[in-house]
Amino acid sequence: MPEASEPASQLVIGVQVNDIDSTLKADNDSLTVEEIRFIHGKSFFTISEDSTIQLTGRAHQLSYKGTTRQGTQLIYPFPPGAPSPFPEGVYQGLTFKIVRAESVSDDTPGFDPDPAFTNGGNYSIIINGTYNDKDFTFKASKGFEYNFKFTPPVSVSSEAKVYRFLISTDLSDWFKAENADALLDPSIDENKTLIYDNIQSAFTIEQVSSVPDDGN
Repeated sequence: MPEASEPASQLVIGVQVNDIDSTLKADNDSLTVEEIRFIHGKSFFTISEDSTIQLTGRAHQLSYKGTTRQGTQLIYPFPPGAPSPFPEGVYQGLTFKIVRAESVSDDTPGFDPDPAFTNGGNYSIIINGTYNDKDFTFKASKGFEYNFKFTPPVSVSSEAKVYRFLISTDLSDWFKAENADALLDPSIDENKTLIYDNIQSAFTIEQVSSVPDDGN
């Protein structure tokens, strides 16, 4: 694995979740996500087919709740303000992981998720909200992995430079039925596989000029 070189370029990656506290409607059904929590695993850059660099040695929980937490949270550098040196090279892509609580070692530095992630199982995502005004809690019992390609690849030289990327998702896509005019009720077990499929395809990444940070 490459070692960091100086002068250090800087890498900033944020994760943005849209539609918190927004009411999604289809036909006579409505759905509102009030809070979403998930566990970000150890993501890494792909430099070539046989060369990667890990961005962070820790896993941590990301939480979004209401308009006060709406926006973007950093996964790198973490904690915010930490240095983010990474070696020269041509970076082909980024692997981003959402993992189940059991897959993270108990001795991982700084990993202290909400007890709900291990209450009755080992979960990766927990969503609280309402469907047709009835409360629901949706817990995902699987991990998700996203392999993003950079187009064009990111070329890192010895020049000190900041590269910013934003991973984002719209919650409206998570609960969209195969019939786009309908919503999936998260409280129905038969819908879980369809929601999983939607989550797997709902994250995108783009290079941006700035990455806002909500301070958490």
